[in-house]
Amino acid sequence: MTQHPYTVEDGSNVRLLLVNVPALPSVVRYIDDYTDEDCSIKDLASERWLVSIDGRNHRLRFDRYSPSPPLQRLLQAYVAERLTRGSAATARLNFCSLVHVEINDLIDLIQCTPADARPLWDNLRVKIPYVDVFKGLKSLLVFLAERRIGEWTPNYLTFISSSLPLPPVDKFAAVRRRDVFISIEDEARLVRWIEERAVAAKDMSLASLIDTALIICSYQFSMRPKQIGVLRRRDCRIISSQNGNFSVHLTFRMLKQRDDSMRRMPLVRRVKREWAIIFSEIFSRTSHNPGNAHFLAYTDAASISIRIRELLLEVTGVEWSARDLRHSGAMRMVDAGASAEELAEYMGLTCVGNL
Repeated sequence: MTQHPYTVEDGSNVRLLLVNVPALPSVVRYIDDYTDEDCSIKDLASERWLVSIDGRNHRLRFDRYSPSPPLQRLLQAYVAERLTRGSAATARLNFCSLVHVEINDLIDLIQCTPADARPLWDNLRVKIPYVDVFKGLKSLLVFLAERRIGEWTPNYLTFISSSLPLPPVDKFAAVRRRDVFISIEDEARLVRWIEERAVAAKDMSLASLIDTALIICSYQFSMRPKQIGVLRRRDCRIISSQNGNFSVHLTFRMLKQRDDSMRRMPLVRRVKREWAIIFSEIFSRTSHNPGNAHFLAYTDAASISIRIRELLLEVTGVEWSARDLRHSGAMRMVDAGASAEELAEYMGLTCVGNL
């Protein structure tokens, strides 16, 4: 990749960024893994990029960095590569987190020597309380090291990983307070609601069937909204037996895995027999849809998350979320004596730390 140095106009209150900045590619191509569609960004010189992530369009704004054109171009090159190489959602999260870092602090960190990075890093930890900011900064430093920008080289990748600590975060505080576990009473209400709908399935509208299916996927299988949304019609298998009964098997996908091949691994789950009719009714009423159509008709993950919250509030009167159902499902597994490996497999994780 060709390197171009940039300077800032004299008299600017923004510090100079004196590093070689990678040239931008002519086009950035990436995949929205929710829609499975190829996407591209062509006007890379623009200060605002429109990106499709989890079925929704988002704007990545680089105009904040216009006082320092080299910094702006460097961040555009960083985002372009991260969109191409990894998850578009992660690239957006890491870039947007940098808005909490002052431009001069960002410039100092980019062009400092690795030996001077730790004091600057510790100073930022005092000023900024958000752990996502430091994950974003680490991602940016990795990019600098891989591209040999400034004083950073691949030799410092281990240093970036191990010697620049994230702010202390108590990941399990809410778990210990049991704030994330749906109460026994609300769980009983939810199960009764599902069972009543299963009995009336043939008389229900398609929209009501889909609502019920969202809750079943979240409650019985502890699936994230995105995992529910990426279900395609072909991922629903209905198996009939000789005695007239049938079973429904759903194939979900693993998420939040660094290895792309792991993200594609199937998670086959069998719907509780009494609730299977909900899915068979949806399947039969959408027979005109192709196999790659979204089975539950949601074209973006955020809408599923919102709808699950609304339904849980209607049923229980409490503002529970899909995440609460996920944690509650994990607790049911632990209470039943599941091992760490069994819990990770059930939750679709390579380790239980990614809950």
